[in-house]
Amino acid sequence: MPSLSQIVRYFKEAPESRGIYKYFLIAITVELGLVYYVVYEPAIYLESRSRHLTQYAVWLNLIVMLWIVFLFLKKVSEYSREREALKQQQTFRTKFDQK
Repeated sequence: MPSLSQIVRYFKEAPESRGIYKYFLIAITVELGLVYYVVYEPAIYLESRSRHLTQYAVWLNLIVMLWIVFLFLKKVSEYSREREALKQQQTFRTKFDQK
């Protein structure tokens, strides 16, 4: 599991972080919309023909959000490993060049 500093560094440096962030924002917006529809608009929800599908959509969207978080943490870990390997390679080269 990556640390908070690795996650922040990934957001600052990696260009693909913005895409994952946008997917997560879209998923959270959809989830909030579905929950609002079910909880705060029960009259509309109960009269709707798609009320049975809404329950499945809420749970499916939660699974999608968890998948996005897992994908994000995996990308951060890979990015951190690659960055550490590159840093070690550069220090090895500078030590080798000094000799």
